[in-house]
Amino acid sequence: MKRLAPFLAAGLLACAMAVGLSVAALRSWSQATSSTPYTATVLTRQYDRNGVLLHTADSTVAVRADGSQAVLRIVVTPTGEGREQRTVTDPRAMRRVDVDGITESLTTSAMTPRAAEQYLVRPGGCGARPGAPRLTVAGYEGVQVIRENPAPSLGGTMRFERWFATGLDCLELKSALYWPGPDGQARLAKETVVTSVAVGEPDSALFAIPASYIERSPSAVFAEFERRYPSVKKQPCEAPDCNDAGTVLDRAYYAQRPR
Repeated sequence: MKRLAPFLAAGLLACAMAVGLSVAALRSWSQATSSTPYTATVLTRQYDRNGVLLHTADSTVAVRADGSQAVLRIVVTPTGEGREQRTVTDPRAMRRVDVDGITESLTTSAMTPRAAEQYLVRPGGCGARPGAPRLTVAGYEGVQVIRENPAPSLGGTMRFERWFATGLDCLELKSALYWPGPDGQARLAKETVVTSVAVGEPDSALFAIPASYIERSPSAVFAEFERRYPSVKKQPCEAPDCNDAGTVLDRAYYAQRPR
């Protein structure tokens, strides 16, 4: 398991958008059916630009019938202790809370209508094109969806391949992110795969928000980490979705504070 958690920065940045409830969003949500509740375990592997495995991590994804979701990861502190890091998303309340067990922090963000809608309204065919390749993962058939984005700073194109379960509310069964290596050839940067699925309402403990934790901005979370572990040196992030945890994230955080 990895000792530091750059995914917290990436997750917070994903919420950096303006909030405003539109008539179209309300109409879509009124048409949304209840979700199939389940709990899935996911294995993630991260690689550097030379294709060398950096780390592996296990996580738990839980979805309730109302569409709310919790993602749980266990990370190891610099002193070797396991701590929970969770993201709890409530699309109907348009709110997301990052729970950091290492610093005992909460970072609460509002969601845009479009972001919330993705949890409540599933696209037909999970957004795949007709005739898209299919594969079976953890007993569920998945359909492939591919997205490519230019990455001039890396000297090429980022390619994102995802497989969604058409029979389970478009659960992401597998994903593979490719980025240009130093030689310009596509290299696997990150992959995830579901290893098990249990259908049924998940454990409510996965959605619990600790009352004793303190609300902190992104920069305050990282400052608290440095205060608790002053001997840990800052390390550069190798992930393609990594972002600076300072000014950009704080600007997004304060712009998105729930009202």
